This record gives sequence, C-alpha cells and structure tokens, in this order.
Amino acid sequence: MSLVGQCELLSSEILIFFIQTSSKTISKLTHTNAPLGYSLCFLNLAFDGFTNATQDSNYIQVPKTSARNIMLGMNLWGTIYNMILCSAGQVPWDMKQFNSA
Repeated sequence: MSLVGQCELLSSEILIFFIQTSSKTISKLTHTNAPLGYSLCFLNLAFDGFTNATQDSNYIQVPKTSARNIMLGMNLWGTIYNMILCSAGQVPWDMKQFNSA
C-alpha cells in the first residue's frame, strides 16, 4: 500500500471514530479524572523512555534493524500477548464495567 493510501486509511478511521459518539461518551469526557490522566501520561512517558533506550541498544547490537522492524515486532508480540490474555478470560482491566459506565 502506498503512503497516500495509508494516510487515507488512517484519516478515514479517525473520522469514523469521531462520528460514532454517544451520550455515554460525552458524559465520560465531561467528568474527567485529572490525577489519573496525569499518572497515565507520566507512566506512558516513562515506558516510552525505557522503550527508546532498549531500541537504541538493540540497534547498536544489530545495525540492520530498522524502526519498522522494531515497531512490527513490538506490535506483533503485544497483540499475541493480549489475545492470549483475552482468550483465557484474564483481561487486565474490566472492560464491561468501563463500557457500561
């Protein structure tokens, strides 16, 4: 798929996401939890820094590795891990409670 096709696909997915709004979604967005948001942002930055350092050390050890290969490997293993957890019924968060709120 060309770069233009990938951009069009991504843009259409974002558009579909924004079109599908409901009153539940709006109420969740208006009643935010700032400490949780800041905590998740800090955690994301910490993991991002750790991931970047790990990717840099992997790139030094294996120079032929590209950013695409690393991203593909991380997404592939993350997907496999989550599929195993979900199929075993061991979801790390309660999605039903989140969706019903």
